[in-house]
Amino acid sequence: MNKKNGPFIETKNSTARMMLWYIGFLLLMTLFLFYKNGIIPYMNKDTDIVGLFTPLLFVLIPAITSFFIEELYQIFIAKRKTKAKILYDIKHSYGMIPGMIVGLLLPINTPIYLVLLGSVVATIFGKILFGGFGNYKFNPGLVGVLVVIALFGRTIDSLGGYSNALEKMNNLKEPLTNMNEIGNFSNHGDLVSPYGSLVDFLLGLTPGSICPLLCILGFIVLSIKKVIKWRIPVYFIGVVFLITLGLGLINNQGIWYPTFHILSGNLLFLSIFVATDSITSPVTHLGQVLYGILLGIVTILLRFLYFYPEGVLLSILTISIITPILDMISIKLNEKLILSNRV
Repeated sequence: MNKKNGPFIETKNSTARMMLWYIGFLLLMTLFLFYKNGIIPYMNKDTDIVGLFTPLLFVLIPAITSFFIEELYQIFIAKRKTKAKILYDIKHSYGMIPGMIVGLLLPINTPIYLVLLGSVVATIFGKILFGGFGNYKFNPGLVGVLVVIALFGRTIDSLGGYSNALEKMNNLKEPLTNMNEIGNFSNHGDLVSPYGSLVDFLLGLTPGSICPLLCILGFIVLSIKKVIKWRIPVYFIGVVFLITLGLGLINNQGIWYPTFHILSGNLLFLSIFVATDSITSPVTHLGQVLYGILLGIVTILLRFLYFYPEGVLLSILTISIITPILDMISIKLNEKLILSNRV
């Protein structure tokens, strides 16, 4: 079994068609963010016209920034002067994606200059310096988000968390932040009830930017279209569910407890739209399984041992480092299996 310089997903789809589906769901997430944190507060007279469009601009501005940075690089640094080459880069660089990821993952109250900084870091240091699309070692959007959080996390926290209408009305924090403050094994009344029910979590009606239901829909469609590697989110989420189920049972929690962990924060979004990045995740099937399992284990360790509630970001960055090793293990095991069958 030979491993080409990749990684690639084996599919009849063109890269352009696959990325079109991917970008489409990112835009759907953006529209949800606009509706939840912009339109609803405006209709309830909890914000003004500026607040209405802020959530939409929160994603579009970094997306446009990423796009233009990459195109300026291609024109002035890479010296692509002809119209044909410039159009080719526009069609095949997918320059807006890092900025969209940054805008969707950073807290909605993050100052716009920090969102722009995340977009710049993601595009230049996460993508361009590695050779552009298909060559980067870590998901560029993830790099941008982690740099902003690492350098300015306290500044963002001091602004009060997700400043959407739900928090203003009920004085609620993001569910995982709330869990970290009141205790990992608090009861249903403290972890879930203040936000309604788990159905509200599923519909994205809690403080935050992501709608879990849209993530699940995205997983189904993108898996069918062979845009993403379905094994990674299945094993990733499965491991998180099983471990939190076991911990919950030990601490007299019901089935609601692991469901709370799955539907809270950015776990579903990151496992489906970031961890499955075809460039930074394993090529081989066994490598993808091992990758998903390790992501789940590291995420739980960060949530429970290091009290880092949104540990998914760091877990993906960490495990991405050993992606080649996971593929190598898978290839070696397959070779041994083939040789043993011949004998």
